[in-house]
Amino acid sequence: MKETKHISFLAYLRANKSVLAIGAFLIIGIILMMVPNLGEPSKSTVNDDKRLTEYANSIEIKIADLCSKVRGISDVSVSVYFDHGFQTQYAFDEEGRTTSSGSNSEKKHVIIGSGNDERMVIVSERMPNICGIAIVCRGGGDSVLSAELINLISAAYGVPKHKIYVAEGKK
Repeated sequence: MKETKHISFLAYLRANKSVLAIGAFLIIGIILMMVPNLGEPSKSTVNDDKRLTEYANSIEIKIADLCSKVRGISDVSVSVYFDHGFQTQYAFDEEGRTTSSGSNSEKKHVIIGSGNDERMVIVSERMPNICGIAIVCRGGGDSVLSAELINLISAAYGVPKHKIYVAEGKK
């Protein structure tokens, strides 16, 4: 009598590692296709980063211009740091429903426009808070001028004095 060998599927995979590798790649590929934009920043994230960079640059230019108007200060370079980016609050529409088991509500964003022009309604937007300012300039090593710059920037931008640092620039 002929003896038939039954090979289990797992034993077959163990014996043929190339089949196992191909199967693993297929499964990973399917998972990656199911998760859109994995590892890619969304358009809104890119736009927010660009807006924050532009906002920081405009503040840095204004601070540098203000500092350079102080007698004894020149060649000003400024860096501004924030504790968060722009924070947007969107409008919600709340639908209440009463059922035999009680009442519940469902919140949905209010959307205007149609097709590719759809967008959520913005209720408010909070600007980033400045959490630190670094100033490097000629004349910044003088303690009187440094204190004057710190007082000036603190008053103009509402940043606590201990979060502003002034250093002497290279000659």
